[in-house]
Amino acid sequence: MASARYHHAFFVTEDGTWGSSEKIHDLARIFLHAEEQTLQTMSGYNASYALVFIPDELQKFNWIAQIAGFNGTDYLAVSGTTYEPTELGSQTTLLRLAFDEAFHPTRFTKLFDNGRGKIFRVNC
Repeated sequence: MASARYHHAFFVTEDGTWGSSEKIHDLARIFLHAEEQTLQTMSGYNASYALVFIPDELQKFNWIAQIAGFNGTDYLAVSGTTYEPTELGSQTTLLRLAFDEAFHPTRFTKLFDNGRGKIFRVNC
């Protein structure tokens, strides 16, 4: 199973927006859904790219899961500064993108990775 420091991501629409409360809830749900379901929601925002950041703040995944109405520990096991997706977590878009070397996302193509951030193109 893949493990790494926590990853965080944003989906950016063509007009560069992602802001309202409704969009934030949609964004959180996008992260926790499987790729096929994620693409349906992303298409409603005309999102073409996913940007994944690797910050030092370790609690963000649990907050994202909570906003989406899920329990983060069902998806990601934490041991100190090491994070490992659970079986359920390995099916989520966010963790498939964050741990792309292990989980190989099928609907996203990685365009950039500098160790602090990754950019993926959405393959609809």
